[in-house]
Amino acid sequence: MKANEKNVKAILEKYPITRSSDKALVFFFMLEHTSLGKLRASVKDQLMRAFKEAPSFESMTRRRREIQSNGELKALRQVEKDRAKLEKQMRHYYK
Repeated sequence: MKANEKNVKAILEKYPITRSSDKALVFFFMLEHTSLGKLRASVKDQLMRAFKEAPSFESMTRRRREIQSNGELKALRQVEKDRAKLEKQMRHYYK
């Protein structure tokens, strides 16, 4: 099992709410596997409220892709090159 998969599975087991909420999953992943876990409880509570108030990550990234597909607010040139390279590799892989 990959490390990331193992970490996510452990969070899903430890925090049942993460099974139904991507926001909760990301939040608890960040607390368990980044320096955010060292924050005081009051700060963690504030972050959890902020995560709950924010739109879904999928919605935000979908809107970013739509905006960028119109040629606006493009990603950094190096990021675009890397994405194009990965896309080419994926196309080759699935032929």
